[in-house]
Amino acid sequence: MRTPSFAKQVAIRNAGSTPLQVEAVFGSESQAAEGQDFIRDYATVAPGATVVLGEHEFNMGSWTAQAPVFAVHAMHPTSNARASWSPNVSGIVTVVSVELNVDGHTVSFRQK
Repeated sequence: MRTPSFAKQVAIRNAGSTPLQVEAVFGSESQAAEGQDFIRDYATVAPGATVVLGEHEFNMGSWTAQAPVFAVHAMHPTSNARASWSPNVSGIVTVVSVELNVDGHTVSFRQK
């Protein structure tokens, strides 16, 4: 049996000089196929600040399932350019860290 690989939470650091709106999406395609909606957290990340989002579970009746970090989306405040990122982890990780960067009118992610 394959060892699961997922992150429970995401720490998002804004390395730019502009506040950025972020959306963190939790769940998996297999959980969605079982009728569970993706869970979405929203935050504004101030320049130089870090926010931690996540640690969600799905109620599966007689048991609960971890809702892993599926993706993070960010939007540039003036150009409306969007960037998306999905974690790449090995094993079960409590918190995965990602850094947001703004270059002109674009936004990019970098996993730390």
